[in-house]
Amino acid sequence: GAMAGRGGPASGPAGWYHLDESAWRRLTKADAKAQERAAEDANAAAVCPHGARSPQARTRLLSGDAWRAVHEQHPESTPLPAADAACAECSRAIESESAAG
Repeated sequence: GAMAGRGGPASGPAGWYHLDESAWRRLTKADAKAQERAAEDANAAAVCPHGARSPQARTRLLSGDAWRAVHEQHPESTPLPAADAACAECSRAIESESAAG
């Protein structure tokens, strides 16, 4: 991995957080079922089996204030700081799959 310097999926601005793209769409439109989903992890689709951000996750970057607002509505949500790179284990698995195929 010589990808560290490219700034692509590696990391983002300090103090910002990733939010799953589909959760972003749900949260930004008035949603009658939002209360039912309050107990859900808004980032469930973006978290890999290792508990980190999946390298294949489609996310939006939120400011710390915006993330805190989401977390107030969805306290079970997994924080995915933008400063943290995507899961290294998953990234290696994807690289070896694409190298083999």
